[in-house]
Amino acid sequence: MILYHGSDVKVENPRLELSRKNLDFGTGFYTTENKNQAMEFAQKVMIRKKQDNQAVSCYNFNTEAGFPVLSILEFQSPDKTWLDFVQQNRKGIDYG
Repeated sequence: MILYHGSDVKVENPRLELSRKNLDFGTGFYTTENKNQAMEFAQKVMIRKKQDNQAVSCYNFNTEAGFPVLSILEFQSPDKTWLDFVQQNRKGIDYG
């Protein structure tokens, strides 16, 4: 699976300990399968940081090796359960 990460710098080796807290989907390294979405996010980061740099990093994610060790929560739509999840993450509350 090919994944993309948009930022103001290339990220060769993602490090979760550098992740910001209280993000919409919790602490983590955010990626997308949609390259255009990553490019748009990189532009937003550049503007927010008032810099001239934007970068999209690309990763070949091995699903067979990764999925067994990941905790995955999947939402089918942005419903009440999804909204509760986002609100709790923004407040720093573990979703259980």
